[in-house]
Amino acid sequence: KAKRNLEAELTFREETRKQEYDFGMGIRAFDHQQRERAYDLSVSRALQQVSYNEIAENAALVEQDRLIHVQLLSLAFDETETLFNYAAATAGVGLKQRQAKAGAATEAQATRISALKATGAAAARGVSGRSAAKTIQDVLASAGARQAALIDQLMFSTEANDQELFRMNRQLLFDQIGFQTSRESAKLSDAAARSRLRAQRLQADMQAYNGIALVPEIAPPLPKPLALPRPEYREVFKPAKPPRP
Repeated sequence: KAKRNLEAELTFREETRKQEYDFGMGIRAFDHQQRERAYDLSVSRALQQVSYNEIAENAALVEQDRLIHVQLLSLAFDETETLFNYAAATAGVGLKQRQAKAGAATEAQATRISALKATGAAAARGVSGRSAAKTIQDVLASAGARQAALIDQLMFSTEANDQELFRMNRQLLFDQIGFQTSRESAKLSDAAARSRLRAQRLQADMQAYNGIALVPEIAPPLPKPLALPRPEYREVFKPAKPPRP
């Protein structure tokens, strides 16, 4: 009876240890499965974040393209307007120069005609001798002085127009240099902005990849329970007839 009780107790203990082993292995498998689910979820979220980063970068690049296009277009309009203003100003200077030449020519012609009229009038009055010569000389001298004054005035006007044209040419050169500098500055700013966008995209992708959990590895299996030692019993001594003395 004691043997049977001990055998039953040992069997119960072995069954209990086996159940504990199976329970521990189940927890091990469940924990590994949960870590695999967490890893898959982290990978999915990282890929979604990377996709979102790509969309955001593309949208920012489109906005940057629009910005640099507007800046270059504005510079082109300003440069074209400057050229139109320069053309109109130079045309005005040329018109003033032609008007001055035409006015001087007309005035010189009128002076010559006046001198001829005065000379003819002096001759018609019948004046002769030194008086007539002096009158004609005075008329011619006055006409020459008037023509000299007209020439001087035309030269001054021409020089002033040349200086005005030189000033406008110099201003046009400065404006063109300024437009070129502004265009290069806009392109450099655009390149810097695109570099910042690429750096931000790279940083966002790195943060997304850093959020991925480590690849799960299953824990080593639990040691299997050993069989409990079984006691060995000798046969029960049964007294028998003793040998003869």
